[in-house]
Amino acid sequence: MNNHCGRRDGTVRVQYRSLAEARKVARKHSGTYPYKCVLCGRFHISSEKPNFVVEHVPSAAKLKRQLDNSARIIAKQQKALDAVISKQKAQQAERDAEIAAITAMFINQHQSNRRP
Repeated sequence: MNNHCGRRDGTVRVQYRSLAEARKVARKHSGTYPYKCVLCGRFHISSEKPNFVVEHVPSAAKLKRQLDNSARIIAKQQKALDAVISKQKAQQAERDAEIAAITAMFINQHQSNRRP
């Protein structure tokens, strides 16, 4: 064990090889927190809450799966959005045709009323 990893009272801190191992031990002791030691590179637990967060870095494969899943979700949402936009365009075209027909009727009536 590295002597640099000591407590304030001079005793040596227990070293854990992984964050998972340190978390497992910390769960057994209420009010303790795992952290990665900058001196030895191993993990310890402490009763003082660290002012930083120790996060597990996901593997590249897991990140790729998450990215692929997100891409599938986005593609599905884009397809649904495209369908809504297409439907709205068709509805707008129908409204435009109705307005054109009403306008033409109005113009015809107005012109027929002007004739002597």
